[in-house]
Amino acid sequence: MKDITKTLHKMKDLHSTDEDPDLNARIDEKEIKVAAVAKRLGFDDRNPKNLSIICRYVARMALNAAKRGLFVTGDTGTGKTFALMLIAERCKIKRRDAGYVTAQEFSNLVSKEGSYNAVKKFTTDLKAEAWHQGRWDTHSYEFVDLIIDDVGAENEAIHFGRHSESLVELIAARYDLWRERGVRTHFTSNLTTDQIEERYGKRIASRIFEMCWVTKFEGNDRRKER
Repeated sequence: MKDITKTLHKMKDLHSTDEDPDLNARIDEKEIKVAAVAKRLGFDDRNPKNLSIICRYVARMALNAAKRGLFVTGDTGTGKTFALMLIAERCKIKRRDAGYVTAQEFSNLVSKEGSYNAVKKFTTDLKAEAWHQGRWDTHSYEFVDLIIDDVGAENEAIHFGRHSESLVELIAARYDLWRERGVRTHFTSNLTTDQIEERYGKRIASRIFEMCWVTKFEGNDRRKER
């Protein structure tokens, strides 16, 4: 089985200069503009590193240079969820609202409707109209980004007495979409990468870290400081 460490695409890759210099310059320029938007929306800029991570990523999205999703780990209250809301805002600009679900909400859905229907809702059913022949065409669709928030905080799903780790099938299905169509999935979690592997197994952890850039948000719990 593939060593998980080989699939980790860490924050330094977001700032890589090993690509087209012109693209890097455009990303740098766009990052400054995204940072202004982030601050206007209320992103806590007391930790410049966190702000730079998310703005760099959204800048890449804007320039169609984000080929992977983003996995943000870190302690409670460091701004992980708010950061991914900036990704959702970017998707709205493209008229393709990102899907959003907390890990616990998805687990509840699996318990209620079963794994097949729950996974379908966030894979084959998660589409938006596409730009086709010079207009937004309701008959042409593209799969959209999905944000899965607070991974690792969910309870086991129980459907007709069957217990399951509810996210396993969803992650596997989203991985297939990424491999086949380049469709991104973004995650937040309080768990470390090692804890993700322990919770979901090496196979699922490897898929998450292959289809995402992985970064850690630093800082204190802002909610406790209020």
